[in-house]
Amino acid sequence: MPDKIKKQLAVIKDTVDNGTEKSMGEEMKDLAPSGMGWLRAGVASIPFVGGGLDHLLFDKYAEIQQKNMQQAIDAMKEKMASIEEQKVSKEWFESEEALDMLRNLLQRVMYEGDSGKISTLSNVYCHFGTIEHKDDPNKYAVLDTISKLTSNQRVIFKAVNDVEEHPGSVMGGDYVIARWKKTIIDFCQNNEVVKSQLSGDVVYEVELSIITSLNLLINLNIFSDDYAYKVTGLGKLVYSYLKDT
Repeated sequence: MPDKIKKQLAVIKDTVDNGTEKSMGEEMKDLAPSGMGWLRAGVASIPFVGGGLDHLLFDKYAEIQQKNMQQAIDAMKEKMASIEEQKVSKEWFESEEALDMLRNLLQRVMYEGDSGKISTLSNVYCHFGTIEHKDDPNKYAVLDTISKLTSNQRVIFKAVNDVEEHPGSVMGGDYVIARWKKTIIDFCQNNEVVKSQLSGDVVYEVELSIITSLNLLINLNIFSDDYAYKVTGLGKLVYSYLKDT
């Protein structure tokens, strides 16, 4: 990992570890006209969940922040160690864009509850600085889109890209070459790698609809049970980062 990024990460980590960055409680205290007692009492008075929320807001906040930051840093170290040096643009990692994207990344992962997403976003950041992606003007859109995907949605979207396109008939009798919903679901349910990465009860139609709503896929057969998906331009760009995560 380039020295400049190492130094930036060290400063950020030290800030969190030593408490020089304000905790949620301190930020709230600054906003309170006369201390925080009234605010904590208000939170604690919320029926059924007040005690838990009070603990999260005023006690667990800094702990979660520190844990997630550490995971992000560890994921970046591991990813950078796996990338061949000749594929890394050290110039990019010393640029203002690199610093801006690093801050953007850390803001997204700081209170993220999905550890898989933290690792994925950290890996994507490392790929921003490769020769392949250093000049990509859409890094922010990539990070923003991937941050909106759950772990299951990321796995399914990557699986969609691994499914071969086939010709078929859509409503109206036209033929299109696409990736078909039934084929996608069959692939996800029978591929051992994909199965091992999915968790919980997966409702594929819902997950594919959410992925489509993020403009990663387009459905060419909306009036049929067997949707026909094409990967959009944004989808192809996002997949170019996700395929190696």
